[in-house]
Amino acid sequence: MAMARAGSSPQKSWLYGWHAVLAAWANPARICHRLLLGLDSGKEFQERAVAPVGKPRPKPEYAERARFEKILGKNAVFQNIALEVTELEVLALPDLVRMMQVRPRATFIMLDQVTDPQNVGAIMRSAAALGADAMILQNRHAPEAAGALAKAASGAVELLPICEVVNLSRALAELAEHDCLALALTETAPPIHTIDIPTKTCLVLGAEGDGLRPSVRAACALAASLPTRPDFGTLNVANAAAIGLYECQRRAHGI
Repeated sequence: MAMARAGSSPQKSWLYGWHAVLAAWANPARICHRLLLGLDSGKEFQERAVAPVGKPRPKPEYAERARFEKILGKNAVFQNIALEVTELEVLALPDLVRMMQVRPRATFIMLDQVTDPQNVGAIMRSAAALGADAMILQNRHAPEAAGALAKAASGAVELLPICEVVNLSRALAELAEHDCLALALTETAPPIHTIDIPTKTCLVLGAEGDGLRPSVRAACALAASLPTRPDFGTLNVANAAAIGLYECQRRAHGI
């Protein structure tokens, strides 16, 4: 993610797109270095941006498209706004354990080798909107939470804590020791509405096509499917995550 790896010094990265930039600008935990605006974007930024009290923010630099493309690349859909920031810190698994100790309910989402930035960003957006407490990723497969991912997340990068772990299976085993059970979304399991979902749950999704790796699936105490028409096939992983998260939250809160 565009977040500092455990044991490493925070690096700088670029966010772009209005939602991603405005959310980072308003986040008191963000250190902002440079703000790049299109030649006609100053008024809109002044009307929409809210800076946290006591946190320094850079003066805008105005630029033409060529300068944006030189910094961000020609394929970036930057919407005439970009912000250079320091990466946010990631959580470690003990942070999630402490979180569960003070909360009666907890919902985490774990991604197993889901690396497409658009999908991860969309999942982050759904997870933040539906009140998930954190996203768990394997550190060597975690994409950068900048650029296209942050834009797809529409500000969720600032709201959803990210926990990086070395081994997903071991992380699930440790969560289970603290009464947080893993729920795998698979095609061959019973429908999710028939599953007794506990109040502390980690929803686990695998990459499209390959699905969950056997070791990760074996570490999940529960499994469920999302019923679809038999002639339709499976849902995109981002759509499946949104439905699964909604059901977990609905059941955890007794709705």
